[in-house]
Amino acid sequence: MRKKVSTPFIALLLIALSSSNAANLEVTFEAMSRTVRVKSSLSWGHGLMLNDGQILTAAHVVDKLDKQSELEILDLHGRHVGKATILKVADRETTDLALLALKPVDPSMPQKFAILPVCKKNIVGGDPIFVAYENTGVITHASMDDVFIQLRGSGDFSIATQAFFSNGVSGSGVYSMKDGCLAGVISRRSSTGLGNNSCLKTIAKGLTEDKACGAYFGTEFVPAESIASFLRSES
Repeated sequence: MRKKVSTPFIALLLIALSSSNAANLEVTFEAMSRTVRVKSSLSWGHGLMLNDGQILTAAHVVDKLDKQSELEILDLHGRHVGKATILKVADRETTDLALLALKPVDPSMPQKFAILPVCKKNIVGGDPIFVAYENTGVITHASMDDVFIQLRGSGDFSIATQAFFSNGVSGSGVYSMKDGCLAGVISRRSSTGLGNNSCLKTIAKGLTEDKACGAYFGTEFVPAESIASFLRSES
């Protein structure tokens, strides 16, 4: 026998859903408005406006350039925002981050962005996140599967998305849908499974490591605590 759901309960549920949707829209709008494209003669990727004068991106987008190089910064409509120079770059293999200084097209324009808050703690597997890039974005989740970390032996890249992003998304911001803060910066795609060398060697030896050989596809990102540490560092 079905129980009747009370009208007040339905009303409260609708209010909760409406509030949740409004919060989600606010996070995604803020994320998209801060997203830029970073272009140089050697590469291109994405970045995010930390504030009106600084852009955070992935180190491998810019680390083959000298610090005097100027990068072209475009908004998501392809409009020229200004030029940027490199303030500091971390090692792409340990903390794939770079900080750029923006020289806007029109310095007299009023300030648009407040300082973007970085999440105080790294998000955990299953947390909803929003990745902003191009003229779109994707709501996904932090991966519950940490197998690829063990296979790569990576120290800093402790979190990945469940989505597998194409080339050029590097440097995009990853935002917590719960708190609206910056949870990460997209670094690289990851995959493990039957195509992984470690897994193939294991199978060839007749050993069974089901967990290590489980297929995984996702995209690694530099988490919030690593971002905060990088921003605090002198160089």
